[in-house]
Amino acid sequence: KLDGALHQWQEFESQLEEHTKWFRAAEVKFRDQQLQASLPEKETQLKEYISQRNLITAREKEIDAFVDRSHALLNNSGAERIK
Repeated sequence: KLDGALHQWQEFESQLEEHTKWFRAAEVKFRDQQLQASLPEKETQLKEYISQRNLITAREKEIDAFVDRSHALLNNSGAERIK
């Protein structure tokens, strides 16, 4: 039982780090917005933002599953860090 809990914690830690890196990279792409001068440049930028939004939407199920596993780990361990 202890090995199972340790494995859950290790999995949580690695996934948390992976998701944190991905969130930071995605945030930078949306935060670093430069105004474009011409319509073609604006259209290109819009296409990039739509592409990024689609990537975020595609990862939504993965993130939801991670949150669900985190809640289960919280219930099993009672660790405040997960909150």
